[in-house]
Amino acid sequence: MTIKSLTTENWLQPDSNGLSFLKTGDVPELTGEDWLALFLRVKLAPQVPDNVRADFEVARGALVYGYYFSPLFALAAEPLARAAKSAVFEKCKKLGVQTVYKNGMQLHLSQALAWLRHHECISRAELHEWEEIFKYADSSSQHKKSLPPSDAVVKYFHSVGEKINGLFG
Repeated sequence: MTIKSLTTENWLQPDSNGLSFLKTGDVPELTGEDWLALFLRVKLAPQVPDNVRADFEVARGALVYGYYFSPLFALAAEPLARAAKSAVFEKCKKLGVQTVYKNGMQLHLSQALAWLRHHECISRAELHEWEEIFKYADSSSQHKKSLPPSDAVVKYFHSVGEKINGLFG
């Protein structure tokens, strides 16, 4: 795949590399406003902690501007995964689980998820969905040279927002 070379003429032009899935079949091409609307639909619950919200907004910004420069899709995976991980740990802390031990070691993510499942804060299906979120994040961070399809990016963003809201909403 060719990375868009930015110029003064094309920097505000949609990046066809990342949005190619939108031009197939009978799907009309999305405008920048349409693309923005896909990401603005996700609203985090007011109870979501500020640190989770901040990482989520960084990811949202990168994904929105990925419309113009598609490599931002891959870069957005990191703050989005960080928001998801922080949400899990913040929920544990809120419920009184010690997430950082005296020796400085942090509770492992899988342990935190298992604790939330064991105490019925999340269902078995939700546990699986959380695990899938982190698998996707790991795979996208390992393959930064290849961009994820735009439709997968949108679905992943919506899924993370939904799971975060499920913990705090």
